Amino acid sequence: MKKQQTPVKYVEDLLQEDDIDVCAVINARFKNPIKTWFISTLFNLEIAFKERKQKAKFFFKKLFKTHK
Repeated sequence: MKKQQTPVKYVEDLLQEDDIDVCAVINARFKNPIKTWFISTLFNLEIAFKERKQKAKFFFKKLFKTHK
C-alpha cells in the first residue's frame, strides 16, 4: 500500500490566511527554521532589553523621588 502524499504546509503561509486552523499550524513546517529561530531570538532580546530599561527608569524615579 502506498501512502498518499499530502502537500507540505508551511507555518508562514497558514498564518496569512483569514481563517487560521490551529491544528494545521501546529503540524506545519517552517520554510526557513534557522531564520525563524534567529528572528524570534532577536525579538525576545528586544523585549528583555525594553523590560530592563523600564525597570531602571522606575528604580531611578523611586530613588530620586521628592516629597513636597
